[in-house]
Amino acid sequence: QRYAPFAWDALREWLDAHVRSLHSPPAGAGHRTCITAGSMSGVEMLASILVDRGDVVLIEERSFMAAIDVFRSVGAVLIPIPVDSAGLVPEALELACASLRAAGRPPNLLYTVPVGQNPTGTRLAPDRYQAIYATAVAHGLLIVEDDAYFYLQHRADAPQQPVPVLHGLGPSFLSIDTRGIVLRLDTFSKLLAPGFRIGWLTAPRRYADAYDGLAYVSSQWGCSLSIAVLSSLLGSPGWLEAHVAALQRTMRSRCLALLCALDKHMRGLARWSPPAAGMFLWLRLAVPAPSRETLVEAMDAHGVVAVPGADCSVAGLTQHDPALFHPSGDGAPNPQPGGAAGNGCPQPCAYLRLSYVIDEAESDG
Repeated sequence: QRYAPFAWDALREWLDAHVRSLHSPPAGAGHRTCITAGSMSGVEMLASILVDRGDVVLIEERSFMAAIDVFRSVGAVLIPIPVDSAGLVPEALELACASLRAAGRPPNLLYTVPVGQNPTGTRLAPDRYQAIYATAVAHGLLIVEDDAYFYLQHRADAPQQPVPVLHGLGPSFLSIDTRGIVLRLDTFSKLLAPGFRIGWLTAPRRYADAYDGLAYVSSQWGCSLSIAVLSSLLGSPGWLEAHVAALQRTMRSRCLALLCALDKHMRGLARWSPPAAGMFLWLRLAVPAPSRETLVEAMDAHGVVAVPGADCSVAGLTQHDPALFHPSGDGAPNPQPGGAAGNGCPQPCAYLRLSYVIDEAESDG
């Protein structure tokens, strides 16, 4: 029960080998792995290290609510980038970077949730990684790859195919990071159990060192007991692969059940696409959208929980499709005010985030 450094040797050794096996980060970029007190702590600490007040941060148009709040808390100017059914749109990213640079406000960071994107449930198409990475290199961007749902690739969009388990998970930005610009966050919260509050950061050494320096005076890298328990679990040969396979199959089953229910009860009332990963499904209502207050009252009355789409919005609830990008007259991105997490919903809620996460009782044992 002493501090994390007294317990972490076995886990750090396991993480180093695991990252090399799954991602094979290019040797020349000098990546190393740090333990984090959960992925959210990692996001918060990276924002503190990388972002000064007034810095421009690029982020998916709909994104992780807590991350939006974190970047705003450090004074970042958030510019939303569209997401379509194949994830973040490379052409829109290039347009935003060029427009902002021309306006004298070059961005310094891209924050992205590429797999099982929160809230839209998309999985970044493999052929987009290189295009997005090339844009980041050309414009001097760092990429914060927050891949909390990487292991939850259940492929419910192709249920006739086997689940990918560990070695069919596909590319990552870390796997192509020859220039040392990717800072990747992973977590055991979605992979094993949220209560561990342990994750890991893989980053070029200068950023990993800065992270460890801040962790020393803040999070202390998490709970030493959690670290010791994780080390024991992960040290059992074959255990993680069997667990991930079972997890992916269960998530696929739950996702298919939700899709079946939607097809039965919501056909003609909403539009959606089957997710390939994660735990969320993005729903666009095809009927006149209720106000936030009406929606919350209806959920309470019927025992249903869904997140109003505006709560996940960077630019506020807009009337256009999220796959479209509307530049302003001078060609610069034109985020609209309001509507972010905690700011209310001034317009009707046309989008909902549904979840098919595993019940706690179902995950016991």
